[in-house]
Amino acid sequence: MMQKEEDRKWYPLYTRSRFEKKAYQHLLEAGFEAYLPLKKAVHQWSDRKKIVEIPLFSSYVFVKVEKSKLRDVLSVYGIVRFIFFNGQPATVRNEEIELIKCLLERGTEIDVMDGKLEVGQQVVIKSGYLKGYSGRVHSFKGKNKLIIEIEGINKTMLVTVEKGWLQ
Repeated sequence: MMQKEEDRKWYPLYTRSRFEKKAYQHLLEAGFEAYLPLKKAVHQWSDRKKIVEIPLFSSYVFVKVEKSKLRDVLSVYGIVRFIFFNGQPATVRNEEIELIKCLLERGTEIDVMDGKLEVGQQVVIKSGYLKGYSGRVHSFKGKNKLIIEIEGINKTMLVTVEKGWLQ
Protein backbone atom coordinates (compact mmCIF):
# COMPACT_ATOMS: atom_id res chain seq x y z
CA MET A 1 0.00 0.00 0.00
CA MET A 2 1.40 3.37 -1.06
CA GLN A 3 1.67 6.16 1.53
CA LYS A 4 0.18 9.52 0.64
CA GLU A 5 2.61 12.43 0.29
CA GLU A 6 0.73 14.23 3.11
CA ASP A 7 1.61 11.38 5.48
CA ARG A 8 5.32 12.01 4.99
CA LYS A 9 6.92 14.79 7.01
CA TRP A 10 10.39 16.26 7.33
CA TYR A 11 12.15 15.35 10.57
CA PRO A 12 15.44 16.86 11.75
CA LEU A 13 17.95 14.24 12.86
CA TYR A 14 20.99 14.62 15.05
CA THR A 15 24.12 12.97 13.60
CA ARG A 16 27.48 11.95 14.96
CA SER A 17 29.78 14.94 15.24
CA ARG A 18 31.21 16.05 11.86
CA PHE A 19 29.43 13.11 10.21
CA GLU A 20 26.60 14.95 8.44
CA LYS A 21 27.68 14.18 4.85
CA LYS A 22 28.24 10.48 5.53
CA ALA A 23 24.99 10.13 7.48
CA TYR A 24 23.18 11.83 4.57
CA GLN A 25 24.72 9.35 2.10
CA HIS A 26 23.76 6.42 4.33
CA LEU A 27 20.16 7.69 4.48
CA LEU A 28 20.02 7.87 0.67
CA GLU A 29 21.55 4.41 0.33
CA ALA A 30 18.91 3.06 2.73
CA GLY A 31 16.20 4.43 0.42
CA PHE A 32 15.13 7.46 2.44
CA GLU A 33 14.44 10.92 1.05
CA ALA A 34 16.95 13.12 2.85
CA TYR A 35 18.22 16.67 2.72
CA LEU A 36 21.52 18.10 3.91
CA PRO A 37 21.70 21.88 3.47
CA LEU A 38 25.26 22.88 2.56
CA LYS A 39 26.70 26.37 2.38
CA LYS A 40 29.89 27.55 0.75
CA ALA A 41 32.65 28.78 3.02
CA VAL A 42 36.25 29.82 2.51
CA HIS A 43 38.70 27.73 4.51
CA GLN A 44 42.25 28.92 4.81
CA TRP A 45 45.24 26.71 5.40
CA SER A 46 48.79 27.96 5.86
CA ASP A 47 49.52 27.60 2.14
CA ARG A 48 46.17 28.14 0.40
CA LYS A 49 42.51 29.12 0.51
CA LYS A 50 39.74 26.90 -0.76
CA ILE A 51 35.96 27.20 -1.09
CA VAL A 52 34.35 24.21 0.59
CA GLU A 53 30.79 23.13 1.28
CA ILE A 54 29.95 22.78 4.95
CA PRO A 55 26.66 21.84 6.64
CA LEU A 56 24.40 24.81 7.33
CA PHE A 57 23.34 23.17 10.61
CA SER A 58 26.11 21.36 12.50
CA SER A 59 25.25 17.72 13.28
CA TYR A 60 21.83 17.89 11.59
CA VAL A 61 20.29 16.26 8.51
CA PHE A 62 16.64 16.07 7.50
CA VAL A 63 14.65 13.02 6.44
CA LYS A 64 11.17 12.89 4.91
CA VAL A 65 9.27 9.81 6.05
CA GLU A 66 5.94 8.65 7.36
CA LYS A 67 5.68 8.24 11.12
CA SER A 68 5.63 4.44 10.90
CA LYS A 69 9.20 4.46 9.49
CA LEU A 70 10.79 6.58 12.22
CA ARG A 71 12.32 3.59 13.98
CA ASP A 72 13.92 2.43 10.71
CA VAL A 73 15.66 5.79 10.33
CA LEU A 74 17.45 5.33 13.66
CA SER A 75 19.11 2.15 12.36
CA VAL A 76 21.00 4.14 9.70
CA TYR A 77 24.70 4.43 10.52
CA GLY A 78 25.65 7.91 11.72
CA ILE A 79 22.18 8.89 12.92
CA VAL A 80 22.15 9.45 16.68
CA ARG A 81 18.58 10.50 17.46
CA PHE A 82 15.57 12.54 16.49
CA ILE A 83 15.18 16.09 17.75
CA PHE A 84 12.22 16.25 20.12
CA PHE A 85 9.75 19.05 20.81
CA ASN A 86 7.06 18.65 23.50
CA GLY A 87 7.86 14.94 23.84
CA GLN A 88 7.37 14.20 20.12
CA PRO A 89 9.85 14.03 17.24
CA ALA A 90 10.07 17.57 15.87
CA THR A 91 8.87 18.18 12.32
CA VAL A 92 9.81 20.84 9.79
CA ARG A 93 7.23 22.15 7.34
CA ASN A 94 7.80 21.59 3.60
CA GLU A 95 7.74 25.37 3.15
CA GLU A 96 10.67 25.79 5.54
CA ILE A 97 12.75 23.16 3.72
CA GLU A 98 11.92 24.82 0.38
CA LEU A 99 12.90 28.23 1.79
CA ILE A 100 16.28 26.89 2.93
CA LYS A 101 16.83 25.32 -0.51
CA CYS A 102 15.85 28.56 -2.27
CA LEU A 103 18.11 30.74 -0.13
CA LEU A 104 21.09 28.42 -0.63
CA GLU A 105 20.50 28.12 -4.39
CA ARG A 106 20.52 31.92 -4.68
CA GLY A 107 23.79 32.16 -2.79
CA THR A 108 22.24 34.03 0.13
CA GLU A 109 24.69 34.33 3.01
CA ILE A 110 23.16 32.54 5.97
CA ASP A 111 24.54 32.44 9.50
CA VAL A 112 22.82 30.06 11.87
CA MET A 113 22.66 30.95 15.54
CA ASP A 114 21.68 28.59 18.33
CA GLY A 115 18.64 29.64 20.28
CA LYS A 116 16.69 32.86 20.12
CA LEU A 117 17.90 36.31 21.02
CA GLU A 118 16.10 38.09 23.81
CA VAL A 119 16.19 41.66 25.09
CA GLY A 120 18.86 41.88 27.79
CA GLN A 121 20.87 38.95 26.44
CA GLN A 122 24.67 39.39 26.38
CA VAL A 123 26.14 38.97 22.85
CA VAL A 124 29.52 39.19 21.11
CA ILE A 125 29.84 40.71 17.65
CA LYS A 126 31.64 38.17 15.44
CA SER A 127 31.88 40.12 12.17
CA GLY A 128 31.46 43.57 10.69
CA TYR A 129 33.06 46.81 11.77
CA LEU A 130 32.44 46.12 15.49
CA LYS A 131 33.93 42.61 15.47
CA GLY A 132 35.11 41.54 18.92
CA TYR A 133 32.96 43.95 20.92
CA SER A 134 30.35 42.67 23.32
CA GLY A 135 27.06 44.20 24.27
CA ARG A 136 23.53 43.57 25.42
CA VAL A 137 20.46 43.24 23.17
CA HIS A 138 18.44 46.43 23.64
CA SER A 139 15.66 46.03 21.06
CA PHE A 140 14.82 44.58 17.67
CA LYS A 141 14.60 46.54 14.44
CA GLY A 142 12.80 44.43 11.86
CA LYS A 143 13.59 40.80 11.18
CA ASN A 144 17.29 41.03 10.43
CA LYS A 145 18.61 43.82 12.63
CA LEU A 146 18.72 44.61 16.29
CA ILE A 147 20.00 47.37 18.49
CA ILE A 148 22.64 46.47 21.04
CA GLU A 149 24.08 48.47 23.93
CA ILE A 150 27.85 48.77 24.01
CA GLU A 151 29.06 50.17 27.30
CA GLY A 152 32.32 52.04 27.54
CA ILE A 153 33.78 55.10 29.25
CA ASN A 154 30.65 55.37 31.40
CA LYS A 155 28.52 55.92 28.31
CA THR A 156 26.15 53.57 26.52
CA MET A 157 26.01 53.56 22.74
CA LEU A 158 23.05 52.09 20.93
CA VAL A 159 24.27 50.50 17.72
CA THR A 160 22.21 48.80 15.02
CA VAL A 161 23.82 45.56 13.79
CA GLU A 162 22.87 42.60 11.64
CA LYS A 163 21.68 39.54 13.58
CA GLY A 164 24.13 37.40 11.63
CA TRP A 165 27.04 39.35 13.12
CA LEU A 166 26.39 38.02 16.63
CA GLN A 167 27.32 34.97 18.61
